[in-house]
Amino acid sequence: MTRQLPRKRALQTLALFGGFALIASGCSTNVSDDSKESETAVATAPATTIAGDNVQTTEIDGDVTNVNDDSADSGDDVADNTTDAPDAADTNDITDPEWLEAAASSEKTINGGPSVNITESDTVITIKGDCESLNILGANVTVLAEDISVLSITGSNVKVFGEEIGTVQFTGSDNTIVWSDVSEPTVGSELGTNNTIRRAE
Repeated sequence: MTRQLPRKRALQTLALFGGFALIASGCSTNVSDDSKESETAVATAPATTIAGDNVQTTEIDGDVTNVNDDSADSGDDVADNTTDAPDAADTNDITDPEWLEAAASSEKTINGGPSVNITESDTVITIKGDCESLNILGANVTVLAEDISVLSITGSNVKVFGEEIGTVQFTGSDNTIVWSDVSEPTVGSELGTNNTIRRAE
């Protein structure tokens, strides 16, 4: 009986540490993009949704993060969440050369949502659907979007092409916003410099 006691305690200790690890990880799965070394947690909270070709997670603070990965980790039940670059029909009646060039070079397509955060840098992303809040934290990012209620840019050298953009908040510098709707976006705050808002040609 004394020989089994240390073994039993060892198993209990392992189970205890396993429970702590599960709690500490927040019951999450990490999906990473090896080429850009970015990582996003896919929480298993009740508000988490997997919509179409895009994985969206609702973080503890209520933000929705779109996971952009070219290949899912083996063993995970996360589907490939990128699509091919949009074709010319996705740009509707846009004739702006810079907008069309960005659409032709789009690397990823993700779904919109209540709050979309882009933390990647050096990429071109197309967002399908409306975004109540779009937060761009990366640098050298180009985003093509449909309807954005609130656009916040913390990064620099960001270009956003949006059909309808409500309010823009700049923290970063050297950013360009191009819009095509009737109403010009409102600048809510501008802490950065050399930011430009122009209507599509």
